Amino acid sequence: MMFYTWEKGFQYTQQSHAHNEVLRSVLRDLLIQTLRVQHSDVYTPQVQMEDALLPVPHMRITIAFACNPTQRERIAKDVEQLVNQIAESDLITQDLIDSYLKNREKQSAAYKGNEYTRRRDYLTQELNGIVVKQGDMTYVRQVTPASLKAHVKQLLKMGNLHIGYLTTE
Repeated sequence: MMFYTWEKGFQYTQQSHAHNEVLRSVLRDLLIQTLRVQHSDVYTPQVQMEDALLPVPHMRITIAFACNPTQRERIAKDVEQLVNQIAESDLITQDLIDSYLKNREKQSAAYKGNEYTRRRDYLTQELNGIVVKQGDMTYVRQVTPASLKAHVKQLLKMGNLHIGYLTTE
């Protein structure tokens, strides 16, 4: 597992939440596209994002994967390199962002009229004047490759990376 944490200076806003939602999707897609191709011994790469960690605003992105234990350090370095490439190169494309938007809209449409709707889309979080509407797609639609790249650069500059291994060895 790899944890990118950003504590000092992170501001939880509707815009930062939108960027984190898109980043989770883009990072997951890039991990699947690159790690699974480069390393046939990587299984189930996953990305989780938590940014509503109030009252102290901070965020954490967790990257988890299962792999051959003898390859874990090499693969962890490749994941770290991929995250750095996201911040420095043109890996983030509008197609990746649009894919997230289409999937989110498709999920929302599937739940309309259903009494078991995506309740998180109707949640509004408010604390100390910070209001974030989970289902508001307005800010998500404003995320661009350049703004997402800048967001990742801030994460790498202001955040910390923690790597941990769970093993049966």
